[in-house]
Amino acid sequence: MFLAGWVHRDISTGNILALNSSQGWIGKLADLEFAKEFPSRTKGSPDPKTGTLYFMPVEIALQMYCIAHPAKKSNKYGDNYDDEVSPPPPTSSPSPIQYNPQHDLESVWWVLLYIVTSCVYHPPSLTYAAKYFGYNETANRHHLIVSGNPVLFSTFMPELGAFAMRLPEVASTMYDLYTQRNGDQNAQKPDAYAGIHIHFYNTLATLPPQRPWRYIKVGVPVQQPSQPAPQAVDSPMRQPETPVMPDNDEEARPSKRLRADH
Repeated sequence: MFLAGWVHRDISTGNILALNSSQGWIGKLADLEFAKEFPSRTKGSPDPKTGTLYFMPVEIALQMYCIAHPAKKSNKYGDNYDDEVSPPPPTSSPSPIQYNPQHDLESVWWVLLYIVTSCVYHPPSLTYAAKYFGYNETANRHHLIVSGNPVLFSTFMPELGAFAMRLPEVASTMYDLYTQRNGDQNAQKPDAYAGIHIHFYNTLATLPPQRPWRYIKVGVPVQQPSQPAPQAVDSPMRQPETPVMPDNDEEARPSKRLRADH
């Protein structure tokens, strides 16, 4: 979509299809109802917060730009997360932030993190990841992108250690490029996003193709010990959104668009 000059704006677990073709497994993006050209040719109408909250890019969720964090490099992989320097507050935008191609990649990053922490039975990662995958956890998610959290990545299932090594590195690069583009005012230039797409692809391409991670069973968000399972998610492909009641007699289904007026 990036090469075609479009952004999806709603990448989530429910909109990614895995197909077993004659060439092997391939991935496809579905549900393009919120897709838009980038940069947008239309002006004036506000761009609502669109997508699934768990996977929504932090700039879109907060409607604020990421700014440089002078202490990030020295604290990102520190031993004590609670002692890290708090990230600077993002810079409020006077107009709605336009969705850009890196926002789609960030949603893919959140989907990957969600699957390897919350859709496998491994209590340490299940427990710790709960602070990022909830309906009031946007501030924590912003902190994770800005400053990292070595404790979270140390809780990964051992068989998924390859992801624990690569996901924080990708997040760090995404944050650095967010702040660089925002500082240079290049966020609306399509060619400013070529590098992050190449980096994202090349980093994931280094995942070992053999066991053990390819054989880990994933499914619905796994119930944590002594805690109720999430009510809004009942299948691996169901988006973790708050159900809404339709006007007719159809069964309630998850909302496809989450809006917030601030």
